[in-house]
Amino acid sequence: MKHLFLPLFIAACFAMQANSQCVPDVTLTEPGLYPDSDSLPCVERTAPYAAVIQFKNFEEVDFGGTLVGMNWLRIDSIENLPCGLQWTCNNDDDRTYSSGEVGCIDIWGTTSDAAGQYRLGIWITANLEFIGTITGEAGALDPSFKYFIRVIELGQPVCPPADTAASANNLNASCNTPEPWWASVNDHAAQANEIAVYPNPVATTATLSFESAQTGENVLRIFSLQGELVHTILLPAANGFCTTEIDLSHFSQGVYLVEVNGSVLQKMVVMR
Repeated sequence: MKHLFLPLFIAACFAMQANSQCVPDVTLTEPGLYPDSDSLPCVERTAPYAAVIQFKNFEEVDFGGTLVGMNWLRIDSIENLPCGLQWTCNNDDDRTYSSGEVGCIDIWGTTSDAAGQYRLGIWITANLEFIGTITGEAGALDPSFKYFIRVIELGQPVCPPADTAASANNLNASCNTPEPWWASVNDHAAQANEIAVYPNPVATTATLSFESAQTGENVLRIFSLQGELVHTILLPAANGFCTTEIDLSHFSQGVYLVEVNGSVLQKMVVMR
C-alpha cells in the first residue's frame, strides 16, 4: 500500500557491521513506505543490533484532496528508540532530501530496555508548494506512519508480530520522560474518516461535520502539527450528525489537526 505524506520508501534489513554508513538504493523508483511500519527486525536485548532503512522522497503529496509539490523534506528526529539505539542518515550533515531523492537511515546499538513493543516517532520538516514549511510527527497525519520496533529477550527464537491497534501496550524507552512523546496528540488518527472538513484546503471559513454519540457538550479542538492546542470550540449537546462552521481568517497558513471529543482526528489545510 502506498502512503502519501511521510516520503519514506523503507526496506529494513540487517547489517553485519554497526555504525557503517548506509548506501542509498538508487534503483528505487516508487515513493512510499516499505515494508509496513510493523516490519522492522526485532532487537535482542544486550546483543548488537543493526538495520538499514531505505527511502525515496515523494514528488507531490495529497493534502485534503489537493496534490501539492514536495520541494524538500528533512528528517528531524526518531524518538522513543529503545535506549542504547542510535540513528544516522547517509546525508547526516543536514538530513534534507529534495523532491524524489533517495536516502537511507542506519539504526544501530545495544539496548537493555524491557522486552516489548515501542512505537517510534518520526519527526519531519517539509517544504510544500503553496503551503510552505511544516513540521510534525508523521504518525499523527496517518496511522500507517506509526512505526514500531520490537525488543525480545536474548536468544528468543521468534520475533512476535507487532500490535498496531490503538490499544496496544506500547512501551516508553527507559531514558525518556515518564510521559510518552506521542501523548500530546491523540492516538486515534485511524478514526479520521469520522469527521469531514469542507472545503479543504480552506482560506477563511470551514464547515466541519461529524458523527456524535455525546449526551453532553461536544469538544472540538484544533492542534498544530507540533501538538500545540491553538483553538477550542464547545458545541451544543447532540446525538447524531453535527455540523458547524469555523472562522479561520486569523489562522496562519499551514496544516492543522482537528479533534472531536478526544478521539477523532482529521487534517485541515489553511491556504492564503
